[in-house]
Amino acid sequence: MTSRGAMARVAFGLTPLVLALSPGTAFSVVTMTPAARDSLASPDGNGRFSTYTEYGEPCINDAGQVAFAARLTATALGSADNDVLARFSPGDAVHLLARQAAAIPDGPGTWGNLQQITRQYAMNDSGRVAFNAPLAGTSGGVTNDRGVYSSMDPGSYWIHVRKGDIAPFTTSPFNVL
Repeated sequence: MTSRGAMARVAFGLTPLVLALSPGTAFSVVTMTPAARDSLASPDGNGRFSTYTEYGEPCINDAGQVAFAARLTATALGSADNDVLARFSPGDAVHLLARQAAAIPDGPGTWGNLQQITRQYAMNDSGRVAFNAPLAGTSGGVTNDRGVYSSMDPGSYWIHVRKGDIAPFTTSPFNVL
């Protein structure tokens, strides 16, 4: 025989489930705003966004900002400057944070291929995008051809670590990023 207290706990425990499954008039409003589409001009005027298959996996924050990598078509240098890392904010334009072949902030060197198979970037709720980027034309060649950077605004970068930098509290360099 079941006690009245146990029955009451079961009944009250099922109440939210029943209410959640009951039809009602609660609706969510979702606003969709395209950040980039096929053939849309690049914000810097050099090339056009390519097809959906040429976009990296996006990340979105609580403010509705979206960061993504993309491969552009019809750029000035062809495949040498067609990869970008971009951020879109609702009510604003797409901003390029990094572009393949553009100068890196701690040069000499340029950004490498930014559109990679696995996503190499993340974004926090304030819109700062951190990314692990391949570099080209660096002074150390393969010994410092990768770095972890972050950017809040185009042209403004924080350099967190470069391949070859000495790890804190050691005498060993970062060999792989």
